[in-house]
Amino acid sequence: MALAVLGLAMVGNGHAATAVQIYGPSSTLIGTGTGTRNIWVQVGSNPAVPGATCTIELYPYGTTGPVLYSGTAAVPNSTSTATQVMQVPINVGQLGIYSLRVQVKNAGGGVVWTSNHRYASVPPRANVGPPFMGVCTHLCYSISDPAARVLDLIRLAGFGWIRDNYWWDSIEPTAGTYTFNSHQDDIVSNAQSRGLKVLAILGKATPAYNFTGGLPDSTTNAAFGRYAVKCMQRYPYVLDWEILNEPDDYDPTTVYTPLLQAVYNAMKTQNSAVNVISCGGGGAGHNVGGQYESGVLGGGGIGYQNAFSAHPYLGDNPPEIGYTATGGPITTFNVSTIWPYLTTLANNHPNPATGTLKVWMTEMGWSVYPDGETEMEQAAYFVRAYLLAARQGWGTVSRLFWYEFQNGGTDTDQESNFGLINADYSPKPAYVAASVFSASIGTYAFSQAVIDTSTAKVYKYGPRYAIWGVTGPTSVTFALPAGTYTLRDWQGRDTTITSTGTYTMTASINPSYIF
Repeated sequence: MALAVLGLAMVGNGHAATAVQIYGPSSTLIGTGTGTRNIWVQVGSNPAVPGATCTIELYPYGTTGPVLYSGTAAVPNSTSTATQVMQVPINVGQLGIYSLRVQVKNAGGGVVWTSNHRYASVPPRANVGPPFMGVCTHLCYSISDPAARVLDLIRLAGFGWIRDNYWWDSIEPTAGTYTFNSHQDDIVSNAQSRGLKVLAILGKATPAYNFTGGLPDSTTNAAFGRYAVKCMQRYPYVLDWEILNEPDDYDPTTVYTPLLQAVYNAMKTQNSAVNVISCGGGGAGHNVGGQYESGVLGGGGIGYQNAFSAHPYLGDNPPEIGYTATGGPITTFNVSTIWPYLTTLANNHPNPATGTLKVWMTEMGWSVYPDGETEMEQAAYFVRAYLLAARQGWGTVSRLFWYEFQNGGTDTDQESNFGLINADYSPKPAYVAASVFSASIGTYAFSQAVIDTSTAKVYKYGPRYAIWGVTGPTSVTFALPAGTYTLRDWQGRDTTITSTGTYTMTASINPSYIF
């Protein structure tokens, strides 16, 4: 029987804040599948509560009722003030995200402690996610947090890749002395054991060398190449390396390209099989119009990259709509315009030695904050970005990394709230939507646009349909061969439907699937 293992501090009514907490080996709030789950609770009754019971209730996400599923267990040794661990069984009947309430009651039924949180149950996953589906992490900074904890959740969400940093200043703080810590090693070893690929970012100036005016020169470029090789030697599993992240202060022609050339030569001499990804999503609009890559090409960088990267952020706009701007090679920026433009740019500039350049979208995301998206919009835009990208095909543009996996903190600012899960490991709707998308569409290739208007989309991927409204709920009627089908909503909840040849339904902003 699987365990739902949660992490949640409980604030008591007049009692110590540490009196009761949800407890588990991984301290996560995400489980898999349906059926009975044992939720662990740590009780430190201070003061003691004789005859105490603990109840856990799940109710619809974002509401205070009705209660959908609940479980109760007696608090063992409730007359003791010693810390104890107990289990509360609860039968979860459907996949999806729930509001969660925990209550400890005394023998008379009075509530002693209560707290509200979240729980999610997502599809079980046997295999690693699609090869085009990646997510950005900051595990390099989480020294006190085991990498395995996050990587388990990333794999469960249906990703195939992570993108993390191996910064120069931490690895070579003193010239010629290279230091790798066990946490950096754990990131790679745990990713490898789970079948997750790693895109490693190299960069960040080190005090070991003098950067004239903050910029690299021929001496530091050679040193950077040596540091890159040391990283390759340390982590032979990692074959994909991105050179700097958003190097906006480095002129692409006169500063970045000489660095790229030195590093590419050093890395390819060490192992010709590695892929060197240039640009780091740098430049105007994060290279969505290829401006930074054009500067690299103009500086003679054509033969010193296997791919270049862009960061196609679209502000607070839906992925179908994006934004408009002047002064660039295209004026409307959204998934359906950026992907083809960068594909053409890459195809027109093949690497003389290795062939056509690939394009990697190494950051894209939407933040949940007061002036940004709601949690439901974030969930919708995540899935729709991947569906729209899949319509373009995973050819020249071969990777899309969501930024980022986990919130960077508890502040309400934009930068802290791009995550699919919160800082306390509680799920957002986007985590559930990602898992259901990966399990439902996965590697199926785009096959047909059944409806493709400014208000609604019905796309086929292999034999499966994805249906959504662009700006809000809308009724759609489309051809669906007569028969019985499964209709799956964004949370993974299935119902059986029958079509007589056409089918009518309400398409919400969060895609549903028919198969």
